[in-house]
Amino acid sequence: MRIGVCSDVHGRHDRLLTVLGAMAAAGVDERWCLGDLVGKEPVTPELVAAARQLDLLIAGNHDVWALGPDRVTARGRDVFRLASRATASRHGIDCWHGSPRHPLLGFLTEALAARVLAGRTMGTLGLVGHTHEPAFFTYDGAATRAVRPVPGASYDWQTSDACMANPGAVCGNPRDTAAWW
Repeated sequence: MRIGVCSDVHGRHDRLLTVLGAMAAAGVDERWCLGDLVGKEPVTPELVAAARQLDLLIAGNHDVWALGPDRVTARGRDVFRLASRATASRHGIDCWHGSPRHPLLGFLTEALAARVLAGRTMGTLGLVGHTHEPAFFTYDGAATRAVRPVPGASYDWQTSDACMANPGAVCGNPRDTAAWW
């Protein structure tokens, strides 16, 4: 199964549509968003329409602040509820907006990834957003390795390793304006 993962849209429906188009062109089977669909502006019909194309949507801190917990925001193949827990698990992949230790507001740094991955089962994959920084961490039972991902590139995680990844931000970040996924 090929899964397209994005995060941190922050109301940029135009960029989300670009990312969803790229995911379709890449032949992904499911499209996931790891939170912060909304930004500081009001939720627009265009953003809701784009969100309806997602197969999984979890809450980010901006979503909870703007909409409140447990509010239905979009319908797609499933009904998506933004929950203040900011977590989900699907196809054996664990997802958080922030980090496993602090799902809503935590940041997954390389140091935290090393501590978290050492306690995870080998062969597992965890996904986070929130930092706007793309990252891919693997733990082989002895050491953690960080890989700088490329936007839109495919990654097969080593089923012998414990892995954590952050797709980067759809809205870009101050150092990099690319719409990552």
